[in-house]
Amino acid sequence: MAKEKQPKILEKDISKAIRKTLNQLGIFHWKVWQGMGSKPGVSDILGVLPDGRILAIEVKTPLGMNKRLRDRAKGLDIPQDIFIDRVKQNGGVAFYATSAFEVYEAIQWALKRSKVQDE
Repeated sequence: MAKEKQPKILEKDISKAIRKTLNQLGIFHWKVWQGMGSKPGVSDILGVLPDGRILAIEVKTPLGMNKRLRDRAKGLDIPQDIFIDRVKQNGGVAFYATSAFEVYEAIQWALKRSKVQDE
C-alpha cells in the first residue's frame, strides 16, 4: 500500500495561526519583514507582553527546526539564536515555535512566571 503524501506545512501558514492566537490573547505584535538593510537574525514576530516585556518569536516549520538543530550541532553560528539569546539576556521572552499551540503555552507560562515574581 502506497503512503499518502503529507501536505507540506508552510512557514507562512504557521505564522498566520500564531498571529491569530496572539490576537485572541490580546498581545500587541507585528510581523517583521526582512529585506535589504535588515539586521540578520531578528525574529519573525515581535510584540510586547502586557507586563511590558518584549516578545520575540522565530517561526519554523518542523523541517526548518530540524535543519536548525543539525546546523547548531555542527557548531554553526545561527543569527536567530543570537537574537533570541540577546532578548532573553535583557529580560524579554523569546523562543522558536512550530505551532500556535506552542506559542499559547509559552506565553501562558511567561505571564504566570511574571505574576509569581511580582508577588
